[in-house]
Amino acid sequence: MDKVLYSYHVGQSFWYDYKVSTPPKAQRFSVHTHDMLEVNYILSGQVRFSVEGNLYGVQPGDVLIMRPAETHMPIIDGPAPHERVTVHFTREYLSQFFPDCGPLLTPFFGRKIGTYNQYHREHFASSLGCDALTAIGRNAEDSFDEPGYIHIHLMTFLSELDLAWRRRNLKEEKTVPTALSGQLLDYINKHLFEEISVSSISEHFHMSATHINRLFRQATGTTVWKYVSAKRLVAAREKIRAGETAEEASRSCGFGDYSAFYRAYRLRFSSTPQADARRDAGKE
Repeated sequence: MDKVLYSYHVGQSFWYDYKVSTPPKAQRFSVHTHDMLEVNYILSGQVRFSVEGNLYGVQPGDVLIMRPAETHMPIIDGPAPHERVTVHFTREYLSQFFPDCGPLLTPFFGRKIGTYNQYHREHFASSLGCDALTAIGRNAEDSFDEPGYIHIHLMTFLSELDLAWRRRNLKEEKTVPTALSGQLLDYINKHLFEEISVSSISEHFHMSATHINRLFRQATGTTVWKYVSAKRLVAAREKIRAGETAEEASRSCGFGDYSAFYRAYRLRFSSTPQADARRDAGKE
């Protein structure tokens, strides 16, 4: 059960939540993905994170980052409370204050999917960045929550994260997906917008569809089609927000039937492609 200690949202572009989960027993959440960047700062509890099939053992003080469409799920081990700060934000939110924000997002986009998601305390030069994450919550709790102050704290964290990224010796990184599941995920992501199916994947890897399905569910906690569909929908939404028509975005992201895309889009985002396009056009 989740208890929200405090929460702060700026429309659909910035979400901040400080939560404690107190499961009665070991708990495994469902795999999911977002169309926003995500940061998890772990404060207490026994928890693991699966990101694109890569399992990270997490300790208090660790930070987990995910970019849009990167599938992930927390796995809470045991009854101890799991306390964390979770921040979701869009690139557009940052660009309001810092138009050239791309370099600061290198830790999110400058890596192979499902790798280098975890940062330990020793990766950071100081506690300044993580302190900035908790400061967002303190400002919100005290009603001192003007977006400018929230932005300052977020930029402080991202600056410290960028320094940590540059300091890391990636050759020493040990959280690399196992060979077979890693190859399977790589193949699907490389061919995400093409005509892909369990049958075609089975032919490529010379394995039965049953074995492919079993391997994939073990690695990601979901089915091949749900994984592909979720990633295609997130990519299509990004294209629509960038100015493509819904029909163009659906085709370029691998949806052959627009009506099926439209239904899946509404189910996934509780909005229509046209409504999202109008909303983002109104920001210009």
